[in-house]
Amino acid sequence: MPTPKVKDSDRQRCAKACGNCKRRKERCDGSRPCRRCVSRRVETQCRSSSSPTSSTVRPEQVSYVVSQPQPSYLCSPAPTSQDAPQHRHASPRNRSDCRDESDEPAQVATSSDIAAACLYSYHLPETVRDGYNDIPFVGNTANLSLLQQVHQLVEKSLGPSSISQKHLQHHLVDPCGRSASSKLTGASCPPNKPTLADSIYLAQWCLRATNSVLGVVNEEDLLHDMFQWVQTTSNTASISDPVYYLVLAIGAQTCPEDRDELAETYFEYGQHLTTNFFMEDPRTIAVECHILATLYLLGASRRNAAFMVFGNAVRASYALGIHQKDTGATDTDESRYRERLWAAIRKLDVFTSVSLGRPLATRECRDTTADENYSPSNDICSIFEMILVEVYTKHQVAVDSLQRVTERHRQWAGRLNFQFPEGFDTYSTCEPNITLLNLKESYYWTIMLLARPFLLQTVFSQAAQGRLSGMRDAINTSVAIRSTSPECILAHACVDSAVRNLDMLEGLLSTPYLPKRLPFTINSVFGSVMTLSIAQFADFDLVFPLGKSLDLAQRLLGKFRVHDAVADHYLSIAEYLRGICDEYLERRVRREMERQNLLIRSMIGSIHEPPDVSKEKNTERVEDSMVAPCDPIGPAFMMHGSIPFDMQWLPGTQTSMANTLDKFDEFMLPDLLSPTTWLQ
Repeated sequence: MPTPKVKDSDRQRCAKACGNCKRRKERCDGSRPCRRCVSRRVETQCRSSSSPTSSTVRPEQVSYVVSQPQPSYLCSPAPTSQDAPQHRHASPRNRSDCRDESDEPAQVATSSDIAAACLYSYHLPETVRDGYNDIPFVGNTANLSLLQQVHQLVEKSLGPSSISQKHLQHHLVDPCGRSASSKLTGASCPPNKPTLADSIYLAQWCLRATNSVLGVVNEEDLLHDMFQWVQTTSNTASISDPVYYLVLAIGAQTCPEDRDELAETYFEYGQHLTTNFFMEDPRTIAVECHILATLYLLGASRRNAAFMVFGNAVRASYALGIHQKDTGATDTDESRYRERLWAAIRKLDVFTSVSLGRPLATRECRDTTADENYSPSNDICSIFEMILVEVYTKHQVAVDSLQRVTERHRQWAGRLNFQFPEGFDTYSTCEPNITLLNLKESYYWTIMLLARPFLLQTVFSQAAQGRLSGMRDAINTSVAIRSTSPECILAHACVDSAVRNLDMLEGLLSTPYLPKRLPFTINSVFGSVMTLSIAQFADFDLVFPLGKSLDLAQRLLGKFRVHDAVADHYLSIAEYLRGICDEYLERRVRREMERQNLLIRSMIGSIHEPPDVSKEKNTERVEDSMVAPCDPIGPAFMMHGSIPFDMQWLPGTQTSMANTLDKFDEFMLPDLLSPTTWLQ
């Protein structure tokens, strides 16, 4: 007989209870955040539970719902109603054994469980509203998503974190431009043309800022056309005027002097002309205008506005067939121009999609690995696309996908070293080669994206073991992070890329004449900061100079903080994370000191106040069996040339990286869509 329907007034539980209250079996008021989560100071995790129950899952849906098993060490020997999880999720190998956790008694952890279980769950980020009370989409690749992972790790390891909901919300609020009335006034009153010397000066700064990243503007043609444009006295706007005004806007935005007001004036009028001329008809010059406008908005820290404007460039390029290699363009100059536009679109698409955590707007239809007209920039964008599609879109890390991506990495690094057989110096002249800097930044970024799930798996594994035992033995931790297992090698690769990316950018600190806004570089520095901060909680400072690299990142962000709102916000977060890492190091050293003090007191006595007895007992229980036995590793990775991470071989082994990946067990791979929330 079916259960009779209960009136809403007679319900004992809230139908819209949040996931935290459901898991803890507590009364929820249904609001977001609820009062119970606010009182527990976990309001950032208060959200509706979207995981289906076992009774609502159809048999054909099991393969999409099930995930890795709940590690047994997260269950206490005598679970209470507050911390018992709702369901036990079965792995693909044990789907037939999937059943409710209440049917089985909780088990105490063993070393084999810790060694075999997949210890990291890459769940979707928390719900954060922006300044317009909307809920923007934030994917797993976004900086905000990784920042929330750091926030949860800090809370579970050191206690309540000062990264509150306001910090996360500020990360989504971009600076606004001028008001609508000011924009209308500026559109009706065209700005005066600059002098010839001033126009050449601003155009050169624009070329220095844009061609180093995108290479969309031809320097010789631009300077020649702008010379003629400045000499004309006609008040009638031509079809080329939007390009000139946008070039002047970017030049005024990036030059050393404070010309932000003038830059905004040029930009608003250039956007006004772009809208009037190219709103309905797609043209190649319209694609160029939208690309320049996107780059200006990125420099102005208006990332969402840049994302919207960039969509116009993508649609126009597809309408013109720029994404195809053979489009019937007979003119060689026209063909090269279209190739430059498509390359710029791909770079902007990868940057905006990965940094904001949004789907790609373009797809590469060409063979970027072909020897004819090979471009390392186009090839690295293809590697970005492969990582996003094979890993983050599928929410899982498969062995074959990992092998394909790492093989592309080795090929790309080998071809770059072949093009520069004698090495390539980024700072060989008085000005840095920003083009080469951005190319190498992209290489390091792809490695950090690919290896991030394995680094997080390692960190959350160490945090879980530390919580279970009360502390971690320094020797066992040192052995664990020097393992030669493939997942540990990839975690090392993530941290190694972050360290070397910052070392490569150190030369910018001593560069006198530099564009004061470099959004690609700022994003790269902040990604390295969060990677190194996460690595600190797994004691990777025993292998890498994390403290020195974090200090270097703060100096790099501080160089751009005056004119870049995003860099200023990133610097405040970097300073906070540096303090958190110092606190973690102090606690680790203090625990080791107290551990040694137990032996000292037993030998020569002590006159100072002993620590808490319960902590001492937990300290004495630390044993080597809490960490799975791992093989020690020799020196750090062998580095070749300026591309340091070469996955061909490891010291002390005769196994190539491609063969090493064959040792992966599907059960050990990180699950990117597991509904389990670790350490809660």
